[in-house]
Amino acid sequence: MKIIDADKLHYKQVYIQSEKGLRPALVVFAKEIRKMPEIVRCKDCIHRTEDGMCEYKGYFVVAQKDDDFCSWGERRGER
Repeated sequence: MKIIDADKLHYKQVYIQSEKGLRPALVVFAKEIRKMPEIVRCKDCIHRTEDGMCEYKGYFVVAQKDDDFCSWGERRGER
């Protein structure tokens, strides 16, 4: 399963037929989901140090939980 930042997706509003008539619905196309960058959890990130801190470009951020994530995340072994 690919974990993405859904806030950055572009939704399209459509109307679907239901028992109560036309109802609005939001649609996201699969090809757009496939283009989204994957979120990297702290436990898998190259910026995480052995003591659980995050070292990004020389800045140290307080210890993060394994399932946390941020916009700086890069998976180990991708470089």
